[in-house]
Amino acid sequence: MTFLPHTSRVLLLPVLFSLHASADLLVQYDFDNDLTNSGTLGGTASFTNYGSGPTPTYTADQGGVSGLAGDFAMDNTSADGMGSAGTGGGSVTQTFGGTAPTLSNFTVSGWYNTATTPGGSARIFRIQAGALEMGLLFDGGFKFQGPGGTAQSATSTDTRYTATDEWVFFAITWDNTDADAVNFYVGDTDTSVSLVGTLPTVSADIADPNLANADIWVGGRQNNGRPFDGLIDDFRIYDSTENLAALESIRIAAIPEPSSLLLLGVALGSLCIARLKRR
Repeated sequence: MTFLPHTSRVLLLPVLFSLHASADLLVQYDFDNDLTNSGTLGGTASFTNYGSGPTPTYTADQGGVSGLAGDFAMDNTSADGMGSAGTGGGSVTQTFGGTAPTLSNFTVSGWYNTATTPGGSARIFRIQAGALEMGLLFDGGFKFQGPGGTAQSATSTDTRYTATDEWVFFAITWDNTDADAVNFYVGDTDTSVSLVGTLPTVSADIADPNLANADIWVGGRQNNGRPFDGLIDDFRIYDSTENLAALESIRIAAIPEPSSLLLLGVALGSLCIARLKRR
């Protein structure tokens, strides 16, 4: 979900995206009135429900993070509760093909907005293929459930993850070559991305997740629901552990235009000050 309506973004984005150009973007759902996976794994997802209540849908136009025309988001507010308190709602679902890769490290990022404090093990996303099970949920904080399921997890209790009525940017990186280190990042439309926790998973020896023939759910879980009662936008999975600068460039690409203008103004102001000092 990248908007380039004005010169400022045209100038800024090539520099910002060069920070993470080498990473392979496997999955991206921008929810802009379709469910095409624009990442390299390709394919198209679908909206599903849990046997009761309506399925998720799209927000109205301008309902995504930027608020610009043509920007939509996934709307799962049809859920009748958050997480274990909800039975309605649903998720976005896609099955990856047999050629999907095995990952020793990866990054998951996206945006969410909810009127209800997240909890009850509400799922932002979940991937499962055989014994592989991993995902992000709200359970005593913002929890990463590693590729070993519930036995492999790490949780950040930073309160910014439970903000309501605003867009929250999240990112989690996992590296199986670094004692299973999990890094938690958070930001919003007005605040830059920051690292808010670096935690090991329970075990230091868990298998790399193989995504071949795996199923992904965004906004819920396939069996007992656990819906995320809110909006989700610009969901991504990379095949590498992105650094802070790269994550900030992803955040900036989605935020409203005034933020980009402000960033450009700061950059130009700094350049002018530097030139004056040299005189």
